[in-house]
Amino acid sequence: MSDAAGANDTGDTGETGDDAAAAAAAGNTNQGAGDAGAGGSAGAGDAGGNVVWPDKWREKLAGDDKTKMERLARYATPDKLLDSYLDLEKRFSASDLAGPFPEEGSDEDKSAWREKAGVPATVEGYFEGVPEGLVIGEDDKAGMTVLAEAMLDVNAPPAVAHAAMGAYYKHLENVMAERAEMDDQVKNDTDKELNETYGAEFKRNITDLNSWLGSAGEEVKAAVLSSRTPDGTPLASNPGFIKWMVGQMRDIRPLDIIPGLGSGEPGQALADEIGAIEKRIREDNKGYRADKTMQARYLELIAARDKNKAAAQ
Repeated sequence: MSDAAGANDTGDTGETGDDAAAAAAAGNTNQGAGDAGAGGSAGAGDAGGNVVWPDKWREKLAGDDKTKMERLARYATPDKLLDSYLDLEKRFSASDLAGPFPEEGSDEDKSAWREKAGVPATVEGYFEGVPEGLVIGEDDKAGMTVLAEAMLDVNAPPAVAHAAMGAYYKHLENVMAERAEMDDQVKNDTDKELNETYGAEFKRNITDLNSWLGSAGEEVKAAVLSSRTPDGTPLASNPGFIKWMVGQMRDIRPLDIIPGLGSGEPGQALADEIGAIEKRIREDNKGYRADKTMQARYLELIAARDKNKAAAQ
């Protein structure tokens, strides 16, 4: 009887059982749509692209971390953040990163790692394919080999080693340029001081000194003139050294620095020239007195002869 009553009730409303089920399903769907419109569900409305994210999604992800918050501020919505992550993951997967060096691995493992990472297998590999303009001279090879060994110890790529080599040569260029500038300034200062000391004899003293040093051989001369004092000043630009050398030159070998004596034995050449001037003094005294250059030369030769005699005693 109850069943009959239920059937009669259904009949009164004009609805079948299927109609009632459909109405209930529709009601549930409307309710879900309403929830999504209120912003409560991120999953609703996906098909239409109308996802509504919580207003403070960044704060929820970052918490109290200001750095994270600054990074999240770059993205308008969480899906953009996801896109960035997926792109990074894709690039990382496609990269040639070899992972950490197998310190405890076999020699084969280490060689394989270096090959994948583009690191030379030996020190010599760093000297291959150097950039244009980077020329490693024989004098520098030993030092550069030490550098290459250090680079191999840390598994540095060739580009890093070449950059270090280039930086070293750039530093040398700067040092040499600074030294050249300093040398010029010191030489100018020395010339000025020697000019004040020797006056008109300055140039002659320097010329004679170069000639005297050359008598010891060009190697010895170059060694003396290219030497430097502890502070880096060229020895040839040290006024005290130059004055001392000129004095030694005049005292030790007075005849060697007399210009115009010609070739051969300087003592005989000196005697011959003195004899020629004295002959003119006897035969043409008036002309000699008028020749100031010859008078100065005669005095110079006599002084050199006397000094040479004193040095020989």
